[in-house]
Amino acid sequence: MKDLPSFLRKPANFKAGSLDDTVKDYQPLLATWLIEMALSMNWYRMPRPHRLPDILVDADFLALTGITSRAELDEDGDPTRRTTMSLGAVVRLLKARLKALRGCPVAGDLPLFSNVELIGNLLGLSNAEKAVLTFATVLSHFTCFKNVISQRIERASSKRVAWIIAMLTGGMAEEMFAATREDALLVASGLIVVERNMLDFEGAVQLGDGFESLMMLPHLSEEDLGKRILKPASRAELNFAAFPHLASD
Repeated sequence: MKDLPSFLRKPANFKAGSLDDTVKDYQPLLATWLIEMALSMNWYRMPRPHRLPDILVDADFLALTGITSRAELDEDGDPTRRTTMSLGAVVRLLKARLKALRGCPVAGDLPLFSNVELIGNLLGLSNAEKAVLTFATVLSHFTCFKNVISQRIERASSKRVAWIIAMLTGGMAEEMFAATREDALLVASGLIVVERNMLDFEGAVQLGDGFESLMMLPHLSEEDLGKRILKPASRAELNFAAFPHLASD
């Protein structure tokens, strides 16, 4: 594409889908989750022989997972969807990268994890509730992660979302579903919002208003979080009118 105007030409050293520093800290987790979803939800299927699946031409997926594009180039040097890979080779590629990612360290004291633990202690959350809160934060905060999912046009009910979170975190689907019910603590507190109707997966569970930036802030204390999550009770005002059975005493 040598005839493009200058403002549309990529420099020779351009790398698509580069990650910012915040994403890099969480990249092994985000990449692992994406590949596990790709394998369990059949995103790796090829549209026809010798044509790459969508995920292997998705710049965000490739950048997050660290997988190198296997696309053949056209006469202008631009990538196409043509490939010599078979379906089995695609699956082996994904599984090999998944195995490597599982060996990558992720700091346990990153802000997201620390804040989930703080909220867990504050509200007495179960491990399933912490897993749901973490997933909702990842989906709400990391646009590149959300974009990969939205491009798959994946429809999901709240039960299917619970199954997916359980698959990713090793929990029980029943516990994840219980954590997303209307009367569940995460929903009642406003920490997450869960859509009940069948809709696109990326919009099924999200952080409540105002919590996206809060969840990623470093060095928060229980007091800081408590001010946002726990609403002070109104002052009680009691008088004899509230106890008519004592009026004759």
